[in-house]
Amino acid sequence: APLPDSFDAYLAGLKPRMRSKVRSALRAAEQRGAKLAWCAREVGVESAPALARGELCCARLLEPDGAVSATQLGQRIGACYYQIQEGFDPAREDERVGTALRGLAVAELIVRGVRTYDFMAGDSQHKRDWGGAPRPCTTLAFPLPKWRARLAYGLRARVERWRSARERTLPAAAPPAD
Repeated sequence: APLPDSFDAYLAGLKPRMRSKVRSALRAAEQRGAKLAWCAREVGVESAPALARGELCCARLLEPDGAVSATQLGQRIGACYYQIQEGFDPAREDERVGTALRGLAVAELIVRGVRTYDFMAGDSQHKRDWGGAPRPCTTLAFPLPKWRARLAYGLRARVERWRSARERTLPAAAPPAD
């Protein structure tokens, strides 16, 4: 997803329903007193240099009682942020803590000069709702020399080719009715 120079401009580029959802989640987080927190200390010997350079990004949504309700791990390389993994406390799903965390993180990343948010790992409606767009990419896999691994990777490649061909031939789905 391309990121403009301000979070307001980013929100303006989202579809109205998504924009409302994000604003509502941000308002609810603010009313609860939840805050965005970035990990700033070393979490492991291997990650310490990347964390110190601001390349490894671990964002957390901290609730007023100190509990972490959502987390997001990513890698910043230049002006691009690559989201690796994210999750939230399922007990707080109704509070949209994951949406609030992503909104706060995107706002902060924009301030830090990030201009692309890469969701990685394929296409989904969820990613498109946040402004993501599919782009071509290639998966390189190096299977073990065992016949089962070669078979598994061969089948996976055929399934991916079949899905791609199917997506090119199917008409676009109609949006769901409200």
